[in-house]
Amino acid sequence: NHDLSFADRAILDSMRCHDYHKRSLGLAPHGTYWRVLRRICTVDMLVAKRINETAPIRRKCNLMLSRDLLDPKSREGPEFCKAMHGMIEWAGKANISDAFPWLRWLDLQG
Repeated sequence: NHDLSFADRAILDSMRCHDYHKRSLGLAPHGTYWRVLRRICTVDMLVAKRINETAPIRRKCNLMLSRDLLDPKSREGPEFCKAMHGMIEWAGKANISDAFPWLRWLDLQG
């Protein structure tokens, strides 16, 4: 009876600031948009045929990360790692407006 009440996720203000909560399968509110994203992933992306088609690309490590990011002599590698670390740290910080939504309009923590 109460499935939909528990289906949504708590979206922190740190994820709302760049509208990440609207475009992500993991953060999208339960509803039509989320179902479309889930269907695209399960029917079009995560099927054996598609995974086998992209095997050569994944073997070259060009799908998401290139090998030069892991190379110790690379200039971009440390910059990328620093940016990712900053994003994870930023998303994990508690915000006062998460606990008190009525203070959101003040943007106390920027």
